[in-house]
Amino acid sequence: MESGVTIVAPELTWIESGSEFGAETVLQPFTFIGRAARIGARCRIGPMAVIARGEQVSDGRAIAGNLAAADATHSGPVDRLARMAMASHGRGA
Repeated sequence: MESGVTIVAPELTWIESGSEFGAETVLQPFTFIGRAARIGARCRIGPMAVIARGEQVSDGRAIAGNLAAADATHSGPVDRLARMAMASHGRGA
């Protein structure tokens, strides 16, 4: 895992072409990564997460169930992902 990406359950993870991942990122089950998404290094994505096409996730972020655990320096993508989750369930955005 020193320079790669760990996919915990490949049979339960969907990744579209053109996506990029930083080193030491972990993808949990039931995760969908859209085309041309960019995931930074040392991220933890999932379970039950959707990263939209073309979305960018900063280094060191944790995203599960479309809600992100923000670190001290980033908050914009958290709000955007939360709005996306609500919109996909017909509750906003």
